[in-house]
Amino acid sequence: MKTEERRDFNKGSMQWDADLSRVKLADGVTAAIIREVVSQKKWDALDFGCGTGLVTLRLQPLVGTITGADSSQGMLAVLEDKIRLRGLPMSAPP
Repeated sequence: MKTEERRDFNKGSMQWDADLSRVKLADGVTAAIIREVVSQKKWDALDFGCGTGLVTLRLQPLVGTITGADSSQGMLAVLEDKIRLRGLPMSAPP
């Protein structure tokens, strides 16, 4: 019987962006979205499963607002730190 390993995303969040393959994948995903979707500043976007915001922050300048959603509080904490460091506006969830 195969044992399913559960990844602790909260624990791994602080080192998530250090994996260059993840950064490269996020770059590719973002490039594909930009190539295929004509974004508009009036749009509100949702990045579901946003992790540390590798895609979210690349798309942010192209839309009116973007919401990052993730089940890992650790990942969201890293994203919030990035938002603060960039001086971007942030609103808390209701």
